[in-house]
Amino acid sequence: MKNRKNTFWSLLKRGRIVIPQIQRDYAYGRDTDKAINVRNELLNGMLKSLKDENFSYKNVLILDFVYGSILKDNSMTPIDGQQRLTTLYLLYLYAAIKDNTVEKNELLKFSYETRHSANEFCKSLINDFKYHLESEITLTEQIKNQAKYLNSYDDDPTIQSMLVVLDSIHEKFLNVNGLWEKLTIQERIVFYYLDLEKFGLTDDLYIKMNSRGKSLTRYEIFKSSFEKYLEEKHPSFKNEISKKLDVEWTNMLWKEGCDIDSGFLNLFNNIFTIYFNLNNTIPKKINDADKCFEEMLSKEEDLKFFINFLDAFQKLCIKDGRAIDEYYNRFFYTSDETLGTSELIRVFWQSKDNLFVSATSEEFTWAETIMFYALNVSLQNDIHEKLLFFRLRQLRNLLSNSTYELRPENIHKMLNYANELILNGTIPNDTFNKNQIAEENCAQKTSDSENKLLLFENHSILRGSLGLFINSRQEKCIDTLKIFSSIFDNDHKQNTPLIRQALLSKGDYSQQDTDIRKRFLINKSDAWRGFFTINQRRKEQENIIEIIEKISINKDLTFELQAIVNDYLLSERKDWKYYFIKYDNQLHYPSTQGYYYWNNRDSYPLEIIMLNSSVESESNLEWNIFNWILSENNKKITSLDSHGASKLFLLKARININGVEKGFEVKPNNDNNVIFSKLIEKSIISSEGLFIVLENEDLIERGQELISKINELCEFENSLIDS
Repeated sequence: MKNRKNTFWSLLKRGRIVIPQIQRDYAYGRDTDKAINVRNELLNGMLKSLKDENFSYKNVLILDFVYGSILKDNSMTPIDGQQRLTTLYLLYLYAAIKDNTVEKNELLKFSYETRHSANEFCKSLINDFKYHLESEITLTEQIKNQAKYLNSYDDDPTIQSMLVVLDSIHEKFLNVNGLWEKLTIQERIVFYYLDLEKFGLTDDLYIKMNSRGKSLTRYEIFKSSFEKYLEEKHPSFKNEISKKLDVEWTNMLWKEGCDIDSGFLNLFNNIFTIYFNLNNTIPKKINDADKCFEEMLSKEEDLKFFINFLDAFQKLCIKDGRAIDEYYNRFFYTSDETLGTSELIRVFWQSKDNLFVSATSEEFTWAETIMFYALNVSLQNDIHEKLLFFRLRQLRNLLSNSTYELRPENIHKMLNYANELILNGTIPNDTFNKNQIAEENCAQKTSDSENKLLLFENHSILRGSLGLFINSRQEKCIDTLKIFSSIFDNDHKQNTPLIRQALLSKGDYSQQDTDIRKRFLINKSDAWRGFFTINQRRKEQENIIEIIEKISINKDLTFELQAIVNDYLLSERKDWKYYFIKYDNQLHYPSTQGYYYWNNRDSYPLEIIMLNSSVESESNLEWNIFNWILSENNKKITSLDSHGASKLFLLKARININGVEKGFEVKPNNDNNVIFSKLIEKSIISSEGLFIVLENEDLIERGQELISKINELCEFENSLIDS
């Protein structure tokens, strides 16, 4: 049964399940915070797996490991997993009652030997008690009101716990259809069963573990079976590895402040993931080292990789103190700051711990996997520290800018490329982001032995990508980067509206999409990185670099930027940028993606459509920017359909208006519209229905005047009717 998923039913079909006397009482029904939380979490997980009518293997609930021993009569005695098995027994019992199956008698093969009363109660649950599931009376009350329920049962904590859990099951699963089939045929709730005798765990070890009041941990099971495997398959390695697991490697984890049991298993998972993907082009993440170690360590060379990997870190720990942490911190740092430093390589993953500690506590991302391997390669080889620092910096840059490329199918090549980079300084020629590869090969990067650019590579927006600055400005790039860092300081997110206003005041920083009619402008404070990273889908990216150079930071940043904006708004220009600057809070709508659309930008630059996504379509959410702003300012008296840049509808007048290059097109919603006729009669609009706005006039302000005039006409006409 090793490495095979089982159900409670499949285990029961093989023979009896006997909860031995040595086990404690059933506890999931206790009235404690811990028991209530555990009970609810388990039952809710079961409910999620069973409630859907459509079966999907993705929804199968796996309840981890159940450990036990198979006796001579084929009965199974659980050593760890009693609580989950008992809960499953009660769920199967409820399903059998609910679906009225004759197979419920099979459940008699589950017995509780902790107390005679508990065993008899389990038999009565199947043979004697009657249940009315549609009744408002709880199952506990129904059972206690029957003759076969003995007074002595009230003093048995296992029975009382069972009753509480039965009531909880009834409450949660009453309306779930086909429970029995979902449990027994579809096998929606499974677990791994391990026979401890097959893994060389003696009763003495179990008694020792039980005497301290704890179950066997997953790592302890793994360690025992691992050592037995070594003894049988690799006896020459058995003593060495056992000693390292007991002493040297354990001390290493202890010195680094890591949990020992879970720490080893997580660490082995990450090491096995590295080793597997180094040697296989079909990718895989290992998250079950305790189940696949025989496959992963089948050959002598596998064991040597495993030993050398861990020994490389352990050799740092011969001295006192957190030596691995000290080594890691000679190269890397993490920070929540926007700005970087020039002494160390900033890593942009979330964990504050060094990679070794992280490897003992979590499953790595692919970027972390590659960097962890590179760090280990550096420990196993004699590389000058200054040279190693530069190569780790290059690898950080490649990883940070290859988010799309860090796909499972590329990891085999990336790991091998990382090895070549650390050992020989060979920059990859493919697989990683091609723009970043070109940047790492450019003269300014390869000659930056004094790490002058590192300060800016460590900026949280740039993240190692300086290509846009280097390509645009070459020798001047450091001066430009200094201006950039002054603008995009630690407060840049809250200052984003002012920054984009100032940039637009100095020029058109927008970037052209592959569709020449679309432009991309910053709309969210966390979107700046996309503007400063080379992107093959965008054109005119260098414009923003040229604009940054026009900004002088001599005084207070906010003062400087606001002065730039004020000067622009005081000018006579009323181009499209003017509206994006003045009406910033309405046009950079946070729920959109920052795309704006022009049908003909050269001839009609003011006819701008704000897109809700990156795609323009009559059926999509999108807004004519002038209709949108006026609608926001006049919500009570207007209506605006959000689809296809619709016209703005004035409710009382029954008139549509639409912002265009020369003003507003006005159209009645019905024939013989009195208000529309009055607008022409009073020369407010032309006979064709155009409300003209001059080049030096503000379209929004004039549009508001138009709406006010229409409202005045409506009120006047209504007064005539009333009189």
